[in-house]
Amino acid sequence: MQAKLIVEGMHCASCAADIRETLEEIEGVRRAEVDFQSKAATVEYDEERISASALVERIEELGYTAKVVG
Repeated sequence: MQAKLIVEGMHCASCAADIRETLEEIEGVRRAEVDFQSKAATVEYDEERISASALVERIEELGYTAKVVG
């Protein structure tokens, strides 16, 4: 499964890297790409192990705002 997210609150590429690393540490996430300029994240994950809403919650725990697109 793939989720596309809009992430608000990133101030630099380091923010995007921090979010990507955090997402990739979650059990069930196969791959995460986060782009600071477009404020977007694409996450490939196993929907039997984690949900898109749980991904959003994890990003928000880092202090950013996120929502699933589509």
